[in-house]
Amino acid sequence: MIFPLAARIFKGPRFFKVFFIKRLFMIINKLNQKSRNFIPDKILDSFDAAVLFLDENLNVLYLNEKAKYDGFYNVEVFSLDCFGVDLAVLKEKIICAAINKKEEIFFDGDVYVKDLKKHYRLSVSSYLDIYDKFRAVFVFKDKTMGLEIIEKYKKVYKYIEEMIIISDKYGRIIDANYSALDCYGYEDKELYDLKITDLIFFDFSSVKSDFETFESWAIKKDKSQFYIKGQIIFINDILLCVHKKALEEKEKHMILTNLNHELRTPLNGLMGLLDITLMEDLKEEQRYNLNCAKKCAKTLLDTVNSLLDYAKIKVNLLKVQNEKFDFKEFVFDAIKPYEFWAHEKNLVFVFTYDENIPKFLVGDKKKIHEIICQLLDNAIKFTDEGFIDFSVFLEDVNRDEAEIFFMVKDSGIGMGSNILDRIFDGFYQGDMSFTKKYSGLGLGLYIAKNFAKKLNGRIWVNSIENEGSAFFFKLKLKIG
Repeated sequence: MIFPLAARIFKGPRFFKVFFIKRLFMIINKLNQKSRNFIPDKILDSFDAAVLFLDENLNVLYLNEKAKYDGFYNVEVFSLDCFGVDLAVLKEKIICAAINKKEEIFFDGDVYVKDLKKHYRLSVSSYLDIYDKFRAVFVFKDKTMGLEIIEKYKKVYKYIEEMIIISDKYGRIIDANYSALDCYGYEDKELYDLKITDLIFFDFSSVKSDFETFESWAIKKDKSQFYIKGQIIFINDILLCVHKKALEEKEKHMILTNLNHELRTPLNGLMGLLDITLMEDLKEEQRYNLNCAKKCAKTLLDTVNSLLDYAKIKVNLLKVQNEKFDFKEFVFDAIKPYEFWAHEKNLVFVFTYDENIPKFLVGDKKKIHEIICQLLDNAIKFTDEGFIDFSVFLEDVNRDEAEIFFMVKDSGIGMGSNILDRIFDGFYQGDMSFTKKYSGLGLGLYIAKNFAKKLNGRIWVNSIENEGSAFFFKLKLKIG
């Protein structure tokens, strides 16, 4: 019964493990000296931890089978290359305790024994046996299961496209895959002398869960820096940092600038040529075809604009550019094409403007214009009969600021509650049949919401299916 009992006690709190081993050895010392070697062998060899007993001169008295198996029999304990504990300081403490014959716990924590390539939970304590002789007990609890898992899947992660750096809980690098070695510019052996924080500027000690995403700057061997995104994964005190290179802000800006030029410029040129050609004396069929071509070009340009705006939102490159402008003139100019479009569809277009709104305001004209256009565009697109009501009111005003309230109401198809929850999501439309009947990518409201957020405004909607929708937008602007 004593062997299963010992095993159960050893699974308990660390303090009781050390206490149990000390007391066990003291009890054994009371037994006949001839049987002393047999009993501890049977009991201590049942432990799944390496146990070492040292005398007052720090010579090893006894090692259990686990200690022999791990390789402690042919090494001097205090000469171990051990991370996590200063063995020189520990040795001084034990010598001092031996001189004064003190019983105490010197250390209880995680260590990495480089000589044995193993991670342990180490407990070091002392006691006085029945003959009042000083004894020190080292208990090394093996914690290398995480490393065994890493070794098992090494052939897989070595060739993964994402960069993978593996370290212990103290940040000492254990391994890295080929992608990481290529990117950081190190040879395999060079990494073993580094900590993960030598490569990645991130406080890994702040990670509280076993899985967490992160973004950070990293540095190569040649001292050049780059931005990364990835995940941090803990497996039994082994840290896996899986990451990939992310585009820097300058690179993102350059890509979008190039796209802006390469896509918008030829489309604007095409529409300009179509307008010039339509001014000529044309046959009715030629004019009809050119108008169709112009409409297609306009649709394509709107799609490109929406995709570029969406991309800017996703990479966080939206910039606010405030300027002073005549607000009334700005609003009247913005709605002109939509009044014409509504009349083309035989819709009643109602426009209400509050004359109490200050004449000059300061804000980002382009983004406010885009929000108004997206709301009016949606209202007219999804309304086949009835009305479009666009209202602009002064909600509140003080010495420096005016709060403007916009409302776009229609008698269109409306939306059910299941659609309202997602209507501001990107690339979302209420139903696939809408996509076929009504053109567009489903980005308009997503762009409007994010522009409003960037301007510290708010946008929301009320809608009843088959009866219509009302979109509301509030924005504070400085008085010019």
